[in-house]
Amino acid sequence: KKGCPNLTDDTNCTTDFTGIGQTWSSAKTLKSSGYGSGASPMIMMGGGYDNCEDGDPNTCSASPKGNHVYVMDADTGTLLKTFNTTRSVIADVFVVPDTSTGLAKYAYAVDTGGNIYRISGADANSAIGTTLPANWTITQIAALGCANVTACNPNRKFMFSPSIVDNNGVYELMIGSGDREKPLTAYTSASSVSNYFFMVKDKPTDSAWLTSENTSGGACGANMLCLNSLLAIAYNGTTPTAANLATKKGWYLGLTSTEQVVTSSVVVFNTITFSTHTPATTSSTSCSANLGLAKVYNLSRINTSTTVGTVRGETIAGGGLPPSPVAGMVTLDNGTTLPFIIGSKSGSPLDGALPPLSPTTTQPKARVYWYIQQ
Repeated sequence: KKGCPNLTDDTNCTTDFTGIGQTWSSAKTLKSSGYGSGASPMIMMGGGYDNCEDGDPNTCSASPKGNHVYVMDADTGTLLKTFNTTRSVIADVFVVPDTSTGLAKYAYAVDTGGNIYRISGADANSAIGTTLPANWTITQIAALGCANVTACNPNRKFMFSPSIVDNNGVYELMIGSGDREKPLTAYTSASSVSNYFFMVKDKPTDSAWLTSENTSGGACGANMLCLNSLLAIAYNGTTPTAANLATKKGWYLGLTSTEQVVTSSVVVFNTITFSTHTPATTSSTSCSANLGLAKVYNLSRINTSTTVGTVRGETIAGGGLPPSPVAGMVTLDNGTTLPFIIGSKSGSPLDGALPPLSPTTTQPKARVYWYIQQ
């Protein structure tokens, strides 16, 4: 075990882990050819949650707990690399595997400040490859928590790992902002923050992909993407044209007032599925519980058009905070293997269904198994 044994102080913390927070981020396994010739397993995890996020608005300092990503040897626990981030990393780190070898190619992390990071090899534009973990680099590729790249309070938060599609070397990251820990309208985070669902494009091999946002006439004035880099789409707005989408490095979909994304997303056959929650205003004269309004979205990752139902957000029966959708393949009793998705139907977030079928690009979100000779 690694970390700090006490909630309120750093006494008796493991060496090099005084910055760890509440460990919400699960450990993701990975291998790379640069570590043990691809035979030695590692784990990568976010630094965790800092209860400064519980403030209204948050009371986080310049160096909150958990503003790190840790890479460790899975067998020995040896710390191999610590990456620093702006705010706490509570979501799982997404490891993009090489589709032919299964070894780690890139990794992406997000934090509670609405920031997105890419973990690469020896420089920001190279894959992890044969580079030793000690020489891996981290690059902030987007600042989406505020109107621009400067900090603001309160801000949009990322609490779930993005879904990622590999579109011919351009990685499309899909993630929604929201504060699942404080879903009520009594909190500033719910009542004053405009939350969005994002599709952000990243092209690691293009050295000008981020710097172009900082050149003369650049959208953000910094070497990263911001809201101005993306196409704004209104909640009830029309489906954008391909020409409009081509002018930007992604899009962001507006939600209704106080609506927050409270699940991770999943992409199946070009359809993004995720759920949201809109808190109910409490009444001092009512004795009945009101769990608020829950919605499920099934949208085209390309242009946000609806692939299930007739509206972008369909009301989920019962309200409340739905669980994250899951998808996979299942083999029936007759031997037929079919794709499935749970969490895409408005009748219940626990209902299973066939996903909408359409041609899809290669998705790096896949489980890879290795046989390890002990």
